[in-house]
Amino acid sequence: MYKKPLEYLEEITRLLSINSASILPFWPTFIEAKARRDLGMHNGWKCNSTYIRKLEESGIPCSFQVGDDTFPYDDTYMNGVGNALDEISKAIFKELDRVY
Repeated sequence: MYKKPLEYLEEITRLLSINSASILPFWPTFIEAKARRDLGMHNGWKCNSTYIRKLEESGIPCSFQVGDDTFPYDDTYMNGVGNALDEISKAIFKELDRVY
């Protein structure tokens, strides 16, 4: 799990022989959530240049500046991440059902 999130998607879809098109709309939320999780685990929820770089590399706008608190206090954020992960799971399942 040390790959970049876009590499995760490529590897998962390659291993499962599925198309990533139905997963892609939800993938930016996964990328941001994974990057923010990394901040929580390794940087006390404080935004750093690595978080900003990860988002920029993925074309995701960043609403934080270095040093900002990124702890997800907002239920809306957590619900959005949960919904996106649910949609990713559904898309993978549909692709697996279609292929196999």
